[in-house]
Amino acid sequence: MKKIIGTTRVVFVGRMLVFKFPRINLREIKNLLMSEISLFFEYSKRDGFKKHLSSHIKKKLELSKHLKTSAKEKNLSRGLRVLPHRRYEFVALNVEMFGGFMANWNEFIFFVKTRNKFLLPTYFSFFGLINIQKRGNVLNWKDGDFFVFLQNNSKIKDQIFVDAHSFDNPQNFCLDNGKLKMIDYGSRHCRSFIMENWEQIQNNFPRPSKE
Repeated sequence: MKKIIGTTRVVFVGRMLVFKFPRINLREIKNLLMSEISLFFEYSKRDGFKKHLSSHIKKKLELSKHLKTSAKEKNLSRGLRVLPHRRYEFVALNVEMFGGFMANWNEFIFFVKTRNKFLLPTYFSFFGLINIQKRGNVLNWKDGDFFVFLQNNSKIKDQIFVDAHSFDNPQNFCLDNGKLKMIDYGSRHCRSFIMENWEQIQNNFPRPSKE
């Protein structure tokens, strides 16, 4: 069984099925947590504990709000620009602690709710602790070539940047019964792009020359 270590998940590839588990990096979580605590006390010392605590909570609520708004507007970078750079530790800490669980659960829910033909089926999820997915034949394209193909077959070319991480790696896609399908769709930000463009992308995929 082949083992693949991703950003937030560890994947085991079997003959017919793929098993996805959250990746938990305790050392990285510890480093990010210490950084977050250090920053909190640094700002508390400068601004006063009560004032900074109120500001800290307010900015985290703002970040959540802007990320959700920017996802709906298909412009994720706008949400990240609204807060100072030193606040990105909060996002990174959440990703390290919960990213794998949420990716698994989001993937399962997206497939179950839509049954979209562009998604490689996810058969089962135990609340994000483990996902069981069908196995497909991973694409063997160059990164840049496949990204350009997706851009050229989307209704709005810049729309793909709402979740470039999901779309810039050809190994997130596969062929299943001769049809192009997506393997890694655990990010909520990829949903709008998929729902609006999947048919054109799947129909225009040049299988004879690139398979």
